[in-house]
Amino acid sequence: MHSNRSRWGPARGVRTRHVGKGGDEMKTATIVRFRFAIVLTLGIAAALGAGCGTDRQGWYLGKGATEDVELYVQNACLIWDAGHLYCVVPHLNKLADSRLWLYPAGGTFPSGHFAIADAAWQLDWTFSTTVASVDDPGKTGTLVGQAYSSAGDLEPPDGIEGTLVLEDGARYFVARRLPGGSNYDDYKCPNGPGACGPALGAPTSCVVNPLSGGGYQLAITAPYKEADANLAGGQVGVGFGGVAAASGPTIATVFGPLPGTGTVGDMTITSSLTGTTAGEVSVSLADPTLTAAPTGGGFAVINTIGASSNGADCILAGG
Repeated sequence: MHSNRSRWGPARGVRTRHVGKGGDEMKTATIVRFRFAIVLTLGIAAALGAGCGTDRQGWYLGKGATEDVELYVQNACLIWDAGHLYCVVPHLNKLADSRLWLYPAGGTFPSGHFAIADAAWQLDWTFSTTVASVDDPGKTGTLVGQAYSSAGDLEPPDGIEGTLVLEDGARYFVARRLPGGSNYDDYKCPNGPGACGPALGAPTSCVVNPLSGGGYQLAITAPYKEADANLAGGQVGVGFGGVAAASGPTIATVFGPLPGTGTVGDMTITSSLTGTTAGEVSVSLADPTLTAAPTGGGFAVINTIGASSNGADCILAGG
């Protein structure tokens, strides 16, 4: 998926504190029981219209025998009040600054990139609009679609089905909603070579070991994909979650380079990397101040162009 789409954000029940050691700059730590999250502030999304209906925005992918269709749906307010303070019909809203890509079946890089013209969502959750090629604005077409949900609850929908009509014919697609901007199973790089972000798969190993001098080590390994081979020399964001010392667990925000070893506060971080465009990332987090084994933890990786992955999270027994 595109490098900057996915953010590793805080979960419910979060509290924060500052940690540091010696003359080091104080670092904000996020403490979450059972789960944790690290905010990687690598960019700020454009402001969107207030109110309901924004859950329809996100990434959608339709996989076909000969071609894949990917949608990025972004919503904005359709009708503002006179003072532009609130959205008058937030349950409708409109598509705004949305995009569509075509790929060879199973391909990583797109064969076509189209801007979707702004269009209002209708009450039956349909829309109808036009598209124009980003590379050749003279190449246009039409797009009609409808959000669907197997549970009947469209916030958020399960996906979007639609028809894209271009000069070479019509394409019907059913695009499922992706869980995040970086999706390991359906890895895509919509902006082409040189603009790819990393994606992490589910951890293949996640164990906690007691340290000989006290405290605990959390060791995690997860597969990755990164089409530009820009992961080596990047960074890793890591953290413990769960039961900890009275002062709370130490959570490191970002550490680099990857691979490498270093310290943040009381924590020692070691990371390793195999492969170039695909392989495994392993991260070890050792903290001698932890008085009880953590119930979880995880990491995200950041490549050398500053693009962050999704999080690889572990929930251990008892978490």
